Amino acid sequence: MPFKDPEKKRANSKAYYKKNKELLLSKYKVYWENNKDKIRLQQKGYCEENNDKIKAKNKLYWKNNKAKIKLYRKKNEKRERERERLYRKKNREKIREQTKAYHIGHKAERHVYYESHKGEIKAYQKVYQKKNKKRINAQKKLYHKTNKDKINARKRRYYENHKEKENTRARLYYQRHKDEIKVKNKKYHQTEQGRIVERRHRVKRQRNIKFIPILENPLPDDIGVDYHHINNMFVVPLPAITHRYVAGGNLDKGHWKHNATWIGKLYGLDIDIFLEDNNGHERDNT
Repeated sequence: MPFKDPEKKRANSKAYYKKNKELLLSKYKVYWENNKDKIRLQQKGYCEENNDKIKAKNKLYWKNNKAKIKLYRKKNEKRERERERLYRKKNREKIREQTKAYHIGHKAERHVYYESHKGEIKAYQKVYQKKNKKRINAQKKLYHKTNKDKINARKRRYYENHKEKENTRARLYYQRHKDEIKVKNKKYHQTEQGRIVERRHRVKRQRNIKFIPILENPLPDDIGVDYHHINNMFVVPLPAITHRYVAGGNLDKGHWKHNATWIGKLYGLDIDIFLEDNNGHERDNT
């Protein structure tokens, strides 16, 4: 005889499920594997037919159980995040295509929403970025590292198509932040990486040759460093006083020989052998 009281029926169903959970789950798993495509098709058809009804039901449930849902999410945050990460990894292309199609199909609608909620969205983004700064920066760094060529190509394309706009924007930005930029540049050029970049830029402009260090600079910060070209491509860090001891314009190529000797003494590196092993690039002798 069926239960007349729905609460009693629900309680009995819950108790039965709790008692036979493992058996029911194993049966459902077998059924799912055998009828996967059929179930998905049914679900899709039901969702399409009852889209508005489902949305209204979900909205109402969220409104009535907001605190409960938030508590559950907080409690299971790591598990949910890992599950989401695995799903995104497995369905990356599918998600990308769906997102693209949605953005194209709802462009006007999204623009209207953004314009009417601009302040609220910006405030939320600011708080979120501040709260998750380390994670966002790590993700950006990883993405830039793995997609460097793609990002640079996209930037070049965008700049070519919006050259005037970008130049104006850069000019205005520089005028507004001139002092801040100068301080940052000065600070950067005092670092080892900044000094290398500056020298590379100067060498390229003066002599139109490449600048590829074959060794990291092992010298202390209190010793001035010059990067000696062993050919038209590779450079080696040397103490500035050593590098400039014999001028580079000597007719007997004394500058190159003097520094080749010191490279051997400091690093145990034979320049002639190194150049032969690296496709026989001509030595610079300057």
